[in-house]
Amino acid sequence: MLFHRKGSKKKKPSKGEAFPASRGDTGFKKEMWRNDEAQRIAHFGYWEWHIASGKIIWSDEIYRIYGLSKEDFTLDLDNIFDHIHERDRDMCMEILNNTMENHKPGWFEIRIIRPTGEIRWYESSVKPFYDEKGNIDYILGTGHDITERKRAENLAAERERHLRVTLNSIGDGVISTDVNGVITDLNPVAEALTGWNRSEASGKELNRVFTIFNSEKDNKPVDPSQTVLSGGKPVRFARGMTLKKREEGTLKIACNAAPIFDDENILIGTVLVFRDISEEISLQEKLQQSQKLEAIGQLAGGIAHDFNNVLGGIIGAADILAAHVGDKGIVKNISN
Repeated sequence: MLFHRKGSKKKKPSKGEAFPASRGDTGFKKEMWRNDEAQRIAHFGYWEWHIASGKIIWSDEIYRIYGLSKEDFTLDLDNIFDHIHERDRDMCMEILNNTMENHKPGWFEIRIIRPTGEIRWYESSVKPFYDEKGNIDYILGTGHDITERKRAENLAAERERHLRVTLNSIGDGVISTDVNGVITDLNPVAEALTGWNRSEASGKELNRVFTIFNSEKDNKPVDPSQTVLSGGKPVRFARGMTLKKREEGTLKIACNAAPIFDDENILIGTVLVFRDISEEISLQEKLQQSQKLEAIGQLAGGIAHDFNNVLGGIIGAADILAAHVGDKGIVKNISN
């Protein structure tokens, strides 16, 4: 199933590379028993493939990882590959062939299938060893059950995907930083508002990407991450701060920032949430202008009303005066 070049040449192995020969003394048996127990506890075994004879040797832990027994399983390449997931067989074969042909150590992760149908993740490192003539004698490999690690990695990856979908669905801009104020992530809304894309912004200091001022006339930028990091508490910044975009133009924004703590309550970064309120600010300014005009109109109306009251008194007094003097022209002239 695998092909190798017989008589492959390479330098002789250095001292300590040869696999130890078996011995029958009690001390050696105890040492082997401890070794087997250690492998079982760590889910870590070893195997040998002797090239010339084709003989394969598995440690007890490799049998346990595969869910097989020495009595019922015949160790040969065809049987072993029958227990490797079909999508991983070619890759495994390629690594082994490369080790034999190029005399290089190799490494692979594969899925194996136990007799029960259960799929386990298996990691192996391989290395060629040589005889006294410099020919490949056998390949020594390690075997490690990494199923739990792969499950944890897959769970973490799934959480990361879920977080990414959630982050991308938020209607506000979101930027996260580390404890040095360096950007670690931002969502599409933040990209649109700042003019920086995620790949360009990641790794840059926050104030290079998210440059905000208290007002358009202010030339001293505010650094939200440092404000939060120094206080260790959430901060709500004043509405209507000015955000300078990457290319041209500015926006009026509302911005909140908060610290990020890990499971041990250690500060590991900050997160900023902000949104464009330029239109809101513009509408508020128009409303305020309208309210000012309305107030001026009401003031003018009040003044006219007061003036009419005063004028009414004058006209009334003129009527009384005209009645006494008998000259109606006086009232007419005052009215006009």
